Amino acid sequence: MQLQAYYLEARSPFHLGERGVGLERTEVMAHADTLFSALCLTCREWYGLSELDDLLSAFLTDPPFLFSSAFPYAAAPGGARIRLYPRPQGIPAGVKEDDRKKFKKVKWVSEAVFYQWIRGGLKIENTQPLHDGEVWLSREEAQALGVPKGDTETKKPFRLWADSEVPRVSVDRASNASEIYRSGRVRFAPGGGLWVAFWWRMEGWSAFVEELLQVLGDAGMGGERSAGHGQFSVAGPEQMSLPDPAGRFVNLATYWPQPDETALALGEKAAYTLIMRRGWMGSPEGSALRRKAVRMIGEGSVLGMPSKAVLGGLADVTPDVFRHHRVYRYGYALPVGMEAV
Repeated sequence: MQLQAYYLEARSPFHLGERGVGLERTEVMAHADTLFSALCLTCREWYGLSELDDLLSAFLTDPPFLFSSAFPYAAAPGGARIRLYPRPQGIPAGVKEDDRKKFKKVKWVSEAVFYQWIRGGLKIENTQPLHDGEVWLSREEAQALGVPKGDTETKKPFRLWADSEVPRVSVDRASNASEIYRSGRVRFAPGGGLWVAFWWRMEGWSAFVEELLQVLGDAGMGGERSAGHGQFSVAGPEQMSLPDPAGRFVNLATYWPQPDETALALGEKAAYTLIMRRGWMGSPEGSALRRKAVRMIGEGSVLGMPSKAVLGGLADVTPDVFRHHRVYRYGYALPVGMEAV
């Protein structure tokens, strides 16, 4: 499968909302449905409602392009970028019992480790753990990034990003009373940020999406945009290739299975996570309304492959009281073939 990777190089911290206590928690990735909503809002503000209707109509019939969630990447001193992927769910075959706990702790793997994992040839002794074992790189990639050899707890940890909380103040409009709260944010190492893979199924769409990404980078993606969060510069595209799905696949986007896909996709050998997607509308006609909640299959899930070219769909999450236009959440899978049993 031939795709194009775009790099969203961070110019400021990101607040990528994760449901928790208030705003204290943030993720290190932007789910595909978050990115799609941001692109739709940018299209609405930049081109108008009719252009947005055309975009949504195309996705409701035959999607002109599909894309992954936006995952973190790291920039090596020589200019190379090392893409990270969500770890495939489940434990690879042949793993020793003593190593199983190490696999369960992993959240992110580099491209080299990801390929070995899905092909059934992963050897734990050839990996370099970072972020307390939550990130795995190959030895060669760690060397390219300048990770110190023998990095231990006694040394300063090597970080690709850092989470923190910052104080914010809200002011009541009626009483002028102030209240302090804390907001989580993630700051990437210099040159790093998020990357997203696009599969252009139809010609003539890439320039349009690239322009939307450029505008979105200046406006910001995610929460706390009024505080300057979520801004990025767009680099790419860069050609990339991933194994075609056949039999089983690893999902790289938020996936909303259709009724005729569920039995095979979530069959006996499936290993998947369920995520509840909810949040506020961003439309100029109704920004203070909550979208309907929808449960989706998370990134990194290992699923069975229905005999369809496109898996998933757009979930209608329009609030019952909203009448101006329909509101959708992106739920198309981006499947990567998995050879390992």
